[in-house]
Amino acid sequence: MKNLKKGSAASGMISSEPEVFVVPISEMTPKAMFLVSDGVTCALSDKELAELYADNVALSNNELAQVIIQTAMDRGSRDNVSCVVVSTRAMIATKTPSART
Repeated sequence: MKNLKKGSAASGMISSEPEVFVVPISEMTPKAMFLVSDGVTCALSDKELAELYADNVALSNNELAQVIIQTAMDRGSRDNVSCVVVSTRAMIATKTPSART
């Protein structure tokens, strides 16, 4: 989400206008992408997220997301802890676009 222009009457409020970007999918793309809130990133490093993935690769996306959330909470995260795991393996195999515009 974007903050509104500084100095405006609503400065500091959150805008409902989304920031959208496209991530091209190719054979070089990692097997999974994590969409996480700052409650996760303040508790876990990128390296630790990669290790959680490697240690739990047999889990479903939902189960892996739960492991990531629980690990962040166990580490004492006090912020919103959210996680979505997106598997790119099927996208690569079927050459499905990563996003539609």
